[in-house]
Amino acid sequence: MNKENIMETMDVDKTNEKQSNDKSSIEDELDVALVERNILLEMMKKREDLMVGKTDNKVKKKTIRCSFCNKKCNMINITCKCGGVFCQLHMSLSSHKCPKLINKKEEVKDTIASQNPKMNTSKMEKI
Repeated sequence: MNKENIMETMDVDKTNEKQSNDKSSIEDELDVALVERNILLEMMKKREDLMVGKTDNKVKKKTIRCSFCNKKCNMINITCKCGGVFCQLHMSLSSHKCPKLINKKEEVKDTIASQNPKMNTSKMEKI
């Protein structure tokens, strides 16, 4: 090979490198442009939401509801031993069919029996 052919191949290699570098830089610029576009779109959506009155920071309070009838308990709510929260109508054990009611009845019977033992009296003999 002569010197001219070698020089030509070197020039072709350099142009190929420039083209590949140009392609990669163009791809990088496109990626950056896409990211910037997405950021701008998000900002525009937030601005529109603020104009309409929507905000993402609103957190709703969880309303307390009766476990039996599912009505809202406004000011007065009672937490039972069974773990439920009840309104004024269902706060008594018998009204919401509390499973603790049976246990409570047994406990009361036991306490009455322990506090009032049976008396064994002898009968009076007639004279």
